[in-house]
Amino acid sequence: MINYRFDLFKKFKQFDTISMIEIESLYQELLGELVKDGWDLTSNKFEKKLVNEKKYIYDRLLASKIENGLQTNIGLNLNKKTVHKDFYENGSFVYVEIPNEIMKNQTRFLHNSDLTILNKFFKEVDWDKDWETLIYDYDEKYPEKHSTNKPLEFSWRANFSVDWFLSIRNQGFINPLIFFPGEELLSRATHRAYMLTKLGYDFPVFIPTRWITKKIDFLSNDIFLDNKRLQTKIDIIEQKVEYNFK
Repeated sequence: MINYRFDLFKKFKQFDTISMIEIESLYQELLGELVKDGWDLTSNKFEKKLVNEKKYIYDRLLASKIENGLQTNIGLNLNKKTVHKDFYENGSFVYVEIPNEIMKNQTRFLHNSDLTILNKFFKEVDWDKDWETLIYDYDEKYPEKHSTNKPLEFSWRANFSVDWFLSIRNQGFINPLIFFPGEELLSRATHRAYMLTKLGYDFPVFIPTRWITKKIDFLSNDIFLDNKRLQTKIDIIEQKVEYNFK
């Protein structure tokens, strides 16, 4: 179960397939929904250009909005992504929702190698009450900091955006994650995966496939318990999916 903010993605069911060209059109529609919802965009259209005769690259496209005094900044899925021309013209994706029970085995995400204290915080926090004081108390108790994509962050909550988490919690999740050919599952968006798990949601993804009759075997990076990887094996025709930790 995922609480989507917009209706665009509510229609997708497990094992639905969609072409790369249709994905581009769908995410262009998403930009229109974001504008209607009051988001500021760096561009109102996904633009791409040929890097060479074999591949495209999409331009930078970011979105931001202030809601209830909190600012959320996001990079949409096609933002600065490279796509081979052959896949753009012939490739497809399959929609899968990875179960919450599987994703609960996540033990780290980008810039945060140990989620023990953050998990403890989640067991104590009441997001409908004074969560800010609890964060301050944890900062006092666990003052260690380290550099991330920012100069310094508290290590226990590094790369965890309260603003973004509350935006998903209160208004809904904007879009599934797209993984492109050559990418590992969860090579990015690990912090988003963690937030969805803590909200009790499954993790929605578009996984690339060139032939919808072919079985897919997709491997994640090693962010799970005991540094294991998640193997996702999909049979679109039989409509079966199998998960294994390796």
